[in-house]
Amino acid sequence: MDSIDTFIADLAGRPSSDMVNNMYYGNSPGVHIRRENLRLYLKTLDTATVLLVGEAPGHLGCAQTGIPFTSEWIMAEGGGRHNLFGNHGSYHLASPTPKPFKEATATIVWRTLNNCGSLPVMWNAFPWHPHQSKDPNSNRAPTAAELEEGSNMLLKLIGLFQSLTTVVAVGRQAERAIHKHAKDRLAKFSIDHVRHPSHGGAKEFATGLHELLA
Repeated sequence: MDSIDTFIADLAGRPSSDMVNNMYYGNSPGVHIRRENLRLYLKTLDTATVLLVGEAPGHLGCAQTGIPFTSEWIMAEGGGRHNLFGNHGSYHLASPTPKPFKEATATIVWRTLNNCGSLPVMWNAFPWHPHQSKDPNSNRAPTAAELEEGSNMLLKLIGLFQSLTTVVAVGRQAERAIHKHAKDRLAKFSIDHVRHPSHGGAKEFATGLHELLA
């Protein structure tokens, strides 16, 4: 088992609960597809120099595909200019439907990446999907304890990428989580912040990301 496979096995080991969906946990066909999507994504971006860290997966995005900031619609479209998903026949939708799910944040992120010179690897401070009690088709902000729990997987992920030089928090929640739980372990990296693209932040997000990924 290589290091990425070990990482995904660790990620998949956390059971789901009434308020957290681990989309990598279990043995259903959809779970296996999301694990494989993530494995291929991480292997493809193994020379990335920038890591984008969001807050948590959304139920219409990463919770469906297994890839942070990526909806089924983005995957089905191929990933835009970079054609990240179109280049490989191994990416699949976990639950193919006539109309793939779209997520506003994922759409803004990939629209911005289409105008950037290079692709970052993307992750979340809490890598599992936090939702309202017994309602996996909802979103909620991760708790302080969940962000602390997620920092362990964040540091393990960073250890997979020897080429990384910069860690970029997307939004204030991710920024606080990095500074509180991981900053001491990230001394050799440049740590930056961009505004989250939601709630009117798309333009500022795009400007900040373009400066980092020119």
